[in-house]
Amino acid sequence: MLAGSEAYQAALVFYNSVKTAATHDVSGAKAVYDELKKRFPGGKRKSADEKT
Repeated sequence: MLAGSEAYQAALVFYNSVKTAATHDVSGAKAVYDELKKRFPGGKRKSADEKT
């Protein structure tokens, strides 16, 4: 579990780097970001008030 957690954290670091590069119009970053965002759906989390 520890190795999986570390791998996921490293993947998130890479994803966020690509996301930042895409917002700064780095060549090729937008295509990589579009592909990766399928793997990291994210989104806003609901608060306790919204869940009820």
